[in-house]
Amino acid sequence: MTIQSPLTADDIRQIQDLQRRFARLNDAARWHEVMALFAEDASFTRPSDATHPISGRDAILQAFLARPPAKAARRHLVADPVVEILGADTARAHCVSILLIDLGEGRGTITVGRFLDELVKIEGKWRFRSRVGSTSIPPTPCEMPEWFFTPAGTE
Repeated sequence: MTIQSPLTADDIRQIQDLQRRFARLNDAARWHEVMALFAEDASFTRPSDATHPISGRDAILQAFLARPPAKAARRHLVADPVVEILGADTARAHCVSILLIDLGEGRGTITVGRFLDELVKIEGKWRFRSRVGSTSIPPTPCEMPEWFFTPAGTE
């Protein structure tokens, strides 16, 4: 017996795009735009502070605004996204998050973690209802090529 999915291929693409958009906006410190990716009653748990979830979109924004400015270039990469169906307007997803930080002079760190997401479709757009991050591999020194943080089209 085949079960019909209430999620379409477009829904799955939108959810995966939401995960990637979170990474790009986070790297650019565009906190108001990050907040808009969350439902009003959302919760967020940072991978670096997994025991302290933040509840409510306004509180999530305040937590991001309180972060000190990044001292080094950083790039989050989203890998292995998987989306599963919960209902017509709800889904669960997870992805691997790879964080690269450029420390200069060809040095950097790589951190690997994951996000477990619960999503809700609000007015036709997918939003995070819950985003729980965790760290699998703590910051580890690595070589960092200069070109990695050069915006496309500027090399």
